[in-house]
Amino acid sequence: MRAREILIAILKEIAALVGIVVLFVGGIAVFAVPVAIFIWIVYLTLKLLGVFG
Repeated sequence: MRAREILIAILKEIAALVGIVVLFVGGIAVFAVPVAIFIWIVYLTLKLLGVFG
């Protein structure tokens, strides 16, 4: 019975860590996508203006 409780505790810790990682990666993605789109638009604008040939 004790070993099962320890196993459940370990699984809960793993689940918490996975949840934190998912939230962290999700937050980075949500932040990075608009930034990437903005950079892409700026690059295309400069390309159209002939800065990058």
